Amino acid sequence: MSVEGLIKKDTKVLHNRIMQDQKENKHLRRHARHECFIIAVMTVLERSVPLEGVIKEISAGGVLFRPASTYLLYRKGERISLMLGDRQFSGKIVAVRPTGYGVKFLDTMEEDEIDSILEDLSIDRQ
Repeated sequence: MSVEGLIKKDTKVLHNRIMQDQKENKHLRRHARHECFIIAVMTVLERSVPLEGVIKEISAGGVLFRPASTYLLYRKGERISLMLGDRQFSGKIVAVRPTGYGVKFLDTMEEDEIDSILEDLSIDRQ
């Protein structure tokens, strides 16, 4: 088998495994996630540092925020304020990953509010 053939085979196996893991872990989530692309500003309250970026996922419990900067600082545990258009939310950074900051809202959002945000603010609903 050629190198290209091995790469395609390994990539397909890896893709299938990732998809299976995602299916198996869905039951661990409290709230359904919605993929989106929403321009937002997150302010780290302790330092009053505003970070412009994008919301990549939103749920009733929080968001995945990717700052526009090329690198992420470790900010786990920091309280934040998040502006989505004219809506403001309070939360806490609970995860720092290469894909962005996992933010948990202090107050759970209702599904109809999420739908409204997605309809009003999402640039490229996937």
